[in-house]
Amino acid sequence: MPSTNAAETAANYGIAQIGADAAYTAGARGSGVKVAVIDSGISLKHPEFAGRIDTANSIDIVTGNRSTLEDQSGHGSHVAGIIAANADGKGMRGVAPSASLMAIRADLRDNDVCSSPGCGYFDDDVAAALNHARSRGANIVNLSIGKDTPVNGAYRSAVEAAVRSGALVVVAAGNQRQDEPLHPGLLAEEAGIRGGMLVVGAVDKDGGIYGQSNRAGDAEAHYLVAPGVNIYSTYRDGGYQRLTGTSMAAPHVAGAAAALKSAFPSLSMREVAEILVSTADDLGARGRDQVYGNGLINLERALAPVGRQQVAGGDSVSGERFDVANSSLRLGAAFGDALSGSSALANGMVLDAYDRPYRADFRQSIQGNDGVVDFAGRLQRVSLTRDVPLDALAPNGVMAGLRLSEQQDRPVPGSMRAALTEPAEQSTQQLDHLMLRAGDLPAGDLRFGVGLSPSNVSSGAATASSSDLFLDAHTLLAPVDGLLANGTGGAWHLSVSESTELTFGVLDSESLSTPGNDTYGSGGRLFSLGANQRLGEQTSLHFDYAYVDEATALLGSSASGAFAFDEGAQSHLGTARFAYRPLGTLELFAQATLGISTLDDDGGMLNDWSTVKSDAFAFGVIADSVFKDADRLGVVVGQPLRVSSASVMIDVPTGRTLDGGVERSQERVEATPNGRELRLELAYQRMLQAKRAIAGWLVFQHEPGHAEDAEPALGVGLRFTEKF
Repeated sequence: MPSTNAAETAANYGIAQIGADAAYTAGARGSGVKVAVIDSGISLKHPEFAGRIDTANSIDIVTGNRSTLEDQSGHGSHVAGIIAANADGKGMRGVAPSASLMAIRADLRDNDVCSSPGCGYFDDDVAAALNHARSRGANIVNLSIGKDTPVNGAYRSAVEAAVRSGALVVVAAGNQRQDEPLHPGLLAEEAGIRGGMLVVGAVDKDGGIYGQSNRAGDAEAHYLVAPGVNIYSTYRDGGYQRLTGTSMAAPHVAGAAAALKSAFPSLSMREVAEILVSTADDLGARGRDQVYGNGLINLERALAPVGRQQVAGGDSVSGERFDVANSSLRLGAAFGDALSGSSALANGMVLDAYDRPYRADFRQSIQGNDGVVDFAGRLQRVSLTRDVPLDALAPNGVMAGLRLSEQQDRPVPGSMRAALTEPAEQSTQQLDHLMLRAGDLPAGDLRFGVGLSPSNVSSGAATASSSDLFLDAHTLLAPVDGLLANGTGGAWHLSVSESTELTFGVLDSESLSTPGNDTYGSGGRLFSLGANQRLGEQTSLHFDYAYVDEATALLGSSASGAFAFDEGAQSHLGTARFAYRPLGTLELFAQATLGISTLDDDGGMLNDWSTVKSDAFAFGVIADSVFKDADRLGVVVGQPLRVSSASVMIDVPTGRTLDGGVERSQERVEATPNGRELRLELAYQRMLQAKRAIAGWLVFQHEPGHAEDAEPALGVGLRFTEKF
């Protein structure tokens, strides 16, 4: 890294004004880029140009040799220093101090035409210089020269040839205080040149247009401004000088182009020009205008991503791409803090609109589930519900009920707010839940409904005694509820004998985001089979099997874009429950769940999943009529569903080659949580009157959400309910 210091950087205020100091720190220094300076020559022995001059290709184009390349006027040396003076801790430094300078002297030597060196240039000489620069591989050509009259055919042809070869031509606008730039700047909009030429006007350190600078005029689409007033730079005879003019502004842009090209070698020079134009700081009238054109170049912004950032899905930048903004992985609660510390995701790459590579930490796209019980959400009703019994079906042996929900925030009918927000006759009630139940059938009990949860159609691991008692029972006692959203389904409950019962259930799940509906999980299908066996008056065993087909998820994990589960997952969950009643009002229970999930998905950055194993357990006590008749007290302790074994192949783009290839890194990593949540819940429920009830809960969570670094969580809640 070239050495530099604050004084050297500050010597030319333009370095900071265009963001070149930040670019230098980021490593954008012009390395490997050739900048041809067609001017009055260069101070060959100036220390600022040591190692910077391309001696093999630098030339005096008028004499055809290098012996007369030495700058006699100082103009060319000043321009060259702004572009690429060394970062050596002395004097000043250029915008791109590691760029290579191809110095081409082309000024007049005829005193009858031009009284001093550097004050004039013949079109044919400039044309020859342009052709020389093109043939020697110059990436950028700086022309801090211009004229009032149009250039001749050879000059124009040489500009077109340079642009056609892929070079960028940077031209000073001129210092005549005119509304239009000088020639050749006026060629910027011409066919064959458009997009390959930038015209540069001058501003002072405050961003104000230099009084003598020619304005953008009709060249505004390709016109930029840069520092050009009282600029400190290298001069003839190894010295330094302050000069003013658009001649000083143009090399700031040429240097910026070199720095940008060096940072992203895959860019064409046309793309470099587009980026400098699109990222310039707007000055003057809002938007592009005929004074400042596109505004002041901002190299720091030019180095930042432009447009949408995308993830390469294959081995080429032209292959499948995913928007970063739409690529995320939200892990289900069972995965806890899995993958959050994976170094394999830390050094990824994204591409911007110009296929430029940028470092990306994809761990930021992974969201875990903190697992903390949402007391506020569960205690506060976000809607008002109304149960509508359908008694007309009762004579036919069918019990039916309809639940409607409406927004709690609905305006009072007849109020001004209601009149302004919605028609008075418009109802805000929506379907929340519809259940049909036919009992006492020869074949058993049959239920069917809309808006049902998985536990509504399965035999369920939770007994009737725990129903509606615990605040977060589904997490510990019905893990399937956290995987699928509510949907349409049914269940058949069959009594095989006085002590044996079977339950078959199916559910076609879809997200029903009605106001009163707590929706968990995603879309999919469920098939469940349960068996309950009573072993005498006091003991019972329950077994439940659930097949869960998640359409686009894995154990409740949702993904999109570069992380998407295109095929979804299939899970088999088995639960065994033992219940014992030593007294009629006391129940002790214990249960355990084991799960196996498979995912057939070869796309995205997470692929080739192993079989995913999971487990959960709980045990507790429920007592009735503890303090008063019909009250209920319960305690449950357990571990929510947790992934115990899983691994995945992480396939991450890490870089790109100049020919558009994408380099990728593959690594198989464990996808199990680092922590283990243990949860305790104490619940109490009591009826105060026929329509009044009170309930309270205390929940303690150790390592909530199976996150090793998570602080313990404690929640206490109280709810009073009155029906009317």
